[in-house]
Amino acid sequence: MTVTFIESFAFSFTAVFFPLVITTFLIERATKTIEEHKITDALYLLFTTIAMALLLAVLGEFILALEPAIIYAIFAFSFLAVIAVGNYKGLRLSELLRFRFLRKDHAPH
Repeated sequence: MTVTFIESFAFSFTAVFFPLVITTFLIERATKTIEEHKITDALYLLFTTIAMALLLAVLGEFILALEPAIIYAIFAFSFLAVIAVGNYKGLRLSELLRFRFLRKDHAPH
C-alpha cells in the first residue's frame, strides 16, 4: 500500500512540475524579449509558441492513434531527416533569399 502511494506521489510531482518548468521558461523568455525588443515582439513570440504547442498536441494525439509500426516508421524517418539536415553544408534557403540581389540573373528595379 505504501509503495502505491509513493509511486502516485512521484507521478504527481512529474505531472505538476513539468508544466510549471515550461511555463517558467516561457515567462522568462517573454520578459527578456520585452527588455531587449518591444512588447509586440514578445506577444507575437508568445502567441506563436502557444499556437505551435496546441498544434503539436493535436498532432500528437493523431499520431498516437496510429499503428505502432507506423509510429516507429515516423520516428525513424524523423531521426534520419534530422541527421541529413545536420550534415548539409550547402546554401541554406534563407541565404538564397537574403543574397538574391547578388545573382547575375537578378535585374535591379
